[in-house]
Amino acid sequence: MGSVSKLVYILCIIYFQKETNGLTCFSCLGITHPRFCKHVDNCHSGEMCGLEKVVYPSGETTFNVGCFQSKTCYDNSTQSTVHETCRHCCSTNMCNDNGCGERGLTLSRGPICYHCDGALSINECKTISVCEQNQFCYIEELFSIGERFYTTNCQYKNVCDAVSGGMPIIGKKRSSIRSHLRSSACSRCCSDDLCNMECWKSNLSATTTTRTTKTTTTTKTTVQATTSTETTSMVTTSLKGDPLECSDINFVDEGVYTIYPKGDSRSKRVYCMILNGKKWTVIQRRYDGSVDFGRTWNEYKEGFGIVYTEYWLGNENIHSITKNGRHRVHIVLEQKNGTISYADYSIFYVGDESTKYLLNVTNYHGTAGDCLDSGHIDGRANEMKFSTTGQDNDMSSSDCAAQRKSGWWYSNCEHCDLNGKYGSYGPRWYLDLLGLVKSSIMMITKV
Repeated sequence: MGSVSKLVYILCIIYFQKETNGLTCFSCLGITHPRFCKHVDNCHSGEMCGLEKVVYPSGETTFNVGCFQSKTCYDNSTQSTVHETCRHCCSTNMCNDNGCGERGLTLSRGPICYHCDGALSINECKTISVCEQNQFCYIEELFSIGERFYTTNCQYKNVCDAVSGGMPIIGKKRSSIRSHLRSSACSRCCSDDLCNMECWKSNLSATTTTRTTKTTTTTKTTVQATTSTETTSMVTTSLKGDPLECSDINFVDEGVYTIYPKGDSRSKRVYCMILNGKKWTVIQRRYDGSVDFGRTWNEYKEGFGIVYTEYWLGNENIHSITKNGRHRVHIVLEQKNGTISYADYSIFYVGDESTKYLLNVTNYHGTAGDCLDSGHIDGRANEMKFSTTGQDNDMSSSDCAAQRKSGWWYSNCEHCDLNGKYGSYGPRWYLDLLGLVKSSIMMITKV
């Protein structure tokens, strides 16, 4: 191969690697300020770090931050009868902690580091911490029963010195740290943002170059009775135009994708699944109570949470999807003893805001019991309006949403409530499962 051909070949490799690798951006929905976001996401090629500020007529302000397609990015404010919206985009890693007149993270801080305990793969860690000025990013690799585990967090200099064999540590603390480190395969400290992605046996590096690498996100999702599937986030490819839901996307592996439920420039990150040969859009997921579901009417309207963990897609988005042809809903429930049950309804539709997001859900079959279309009016969610704190639309003399710290299609505070306060009132599936369950997934697909 000639020198010119070699040069072209090398340049092509560099170009395509750059095109494949996306930005790493803060990614949270419905937060009170972008600097409170403790989660990051790896964008697809061509996407930018974006911030959306929404101000409602009541004065309530919420922020959505994440990966935006470039065509949705603009520095502009639009006023409507519903709310005022501003969007701001930028093109460097984690730059979407500010914008639309808001200040971001303080400059007097340490590095931003991945922060996960016992992750099976470092690529599945998307939670972060902002370290103090005298802290560093730390990663430790451990082996247990033939599997690798990774712990990442912020650590002080004495732990990093123990890793590097540097400054002596006095007393028992030194011996306990070194004893702990001897059990690890490798451990490392570094000082740049998100530098604790790889585990090397190296000393503290003050000049480590942060790598912007498009990582593969692995999530374990339990489906039906005994199925456990490892899933991977892939690039969104629509069957025809912008995808309104997951069934409009060409994908083979389950994971996080971008959809446009309203058919306009407003994108949503959503978890897409494949079950029984069909592609499903996950509209609700809970499993550990890490996300507070005691939200306002507007938050339930727009959606909130973290798409990789617990979230609610948003009533307006659910309405927009379900009005696009006939849809069914499949609900997977895990009990505390690990038993998996499901409820499937072949008709599922949510009305618009003028109907208070009235629910139409019928034709049950499954193993969990018919909790949504129960024959008992006190427990029936079907044909009920949605209620949240401040929007009491149930049939009860009490305020079910305020009592359960939830948003749901209440009739009389009984039977079903998958959004109730975790561990106290939810997730609740009262019939065959007799009360609270450990986890829940609600997913919809076009029939």
